[in-house]
Amino acid sequence: MTGKKTVPPPKPKLNLDSRLIPIWLRDAQPTLSEREGDRDRTERRRVEAVHWLLEFRRFQIRRGGPIDREIVEFLEVNADKIWTSEDPTVELAAFLGCKKSRGRPKTDDTLAFGIAVKIEKLRKSGHTVAAAIQQVILEPGTAVEEGYAKRLYYQQMRKGSRTATAVRADIEMWEMETQKERAESNPGEPKVPPPDGQ
Repeated sequence: MTGKKTVPPPKPKLNLDSRLIPIWLRDAQPTLSEREGDRDRTERRRVEAVHWLLEFRRFQIRRGGPIDREIVEFLEVNADKIWTSEDPTVELAAFLGCKKSRGRPKTDDTLAFGIAVKIEKLRKSGHTVAAAIQQVILEPGTAVEEGYAKRLYYQQMRKGSRTATAVRADIEMWEMETQKERAESNPGEPKVPPPDGQ
């Protein structure tokens, strides 16, 4: 999934009159000129028609009544389009008329923690916070803006927070491993003392 939250459209009140099937099928498949005209109105009508067609199909399945071939064909064609697209989740959301929610998507805690650790490591090795942030946001796989990375860092490093303690513990482990690697690669240097209690 692309990670974008979608909001389902509001459901219209139930009115399953089979005489409306041709109208729903017509509205669910607007022409190009209709789409270019009043886009919002056309899309609202399309989404509502798709909803009704799906409701009617569910109703037919529950009741075990006769199956309307036109509805089945419409749904099969669209199912093929959805499942053969580059991103079926996005395509399905568009078909159902789900809108993208506004605002920044919630940050994965692991991502926020990882960014804080990277910035703190660079800060401990002599960089300023600003220089560390610049270096971290340029790394491949870190798709965040500078201001956002800065806010994440300071949120994670808030005084007394559990995350700050975890970041510091991670940094201490990293420092010990670095010292150990240096000592092993340079046998003339003094050995790293073992952690307390060992």
